[in-house]
Amino acid sequence: MSRVLVCGMYRSGTTFIHEMLKQVVSKVDANYELKKPHLGWGRRLKPLEDDILIYCYRDVRDIIVSYCQSRKFTYDSFKIHANNPQSLIYKLIDLDDRVRSHPTNKLTLRYETDIFGKELEVLNKITNLIGIDGRYNLEVSNNFKIEKIKKITDKIEKFKHSVSNWWPNHVTDGKSGKWKDYFTNELDWIENDDKVKSWLIKNNYE
Repeated sequence: MSRVLVCGMYRSGTTFIHEMLKQVVSKVDANYELKKPHLGWGRRLKPLEDDILIYCYRDVRDIIVSYCQSRKFTYDSFKIHANNPQSLIYKLIDLDDRVRSHPTNKLTLRYETDIFGKELEVLNKITNLIGIDGRYNLEVSNNFKIEKIKKITDKIEKFKHSVSNWWPNHVTDGKSGKWKDYFTNELDWIENDDKVKSWLIKNNYE
């Protein structure tokens, strides 16, 4: 059984892609093991030769905003897996470097341009990549419009992994570039940080 790993940065659309693909795979009875690793990819979860990787990434500054909104954090109270905003951004960029440099068969998706509003297009890309029947792609993609998913996650009171990977308030509005209005000077340190600044420029976020 081959593994399809929906891997990527936190808050970059991985749960959305994973849940959408899970529905398609169940409908066509495809023999794939689906997993959704984040920072553990390439470390706790070792890549296998025949893995198929779907990698999602996003402006790391908006990831911090997204967490602040969904978890009701301030910048100073931010804590995700023992990381403050700066250490989390560093780890996300390290993940990005590991994934992109690995020869695994992969599809790379940019949150801002490749996922929301392009549900059918991205499902077609994924089913073509892994070689499964895409006859249900239109039906499934219509169920995964961001407005519909937001209504579902807004009603969740407690995380139940046995049901899905959605969290309470998991989906906000999907908009990008919110860090510019959300923060005042909290991210000013990035201007003098070569690692983060270089990554933003390389990925056309600056």
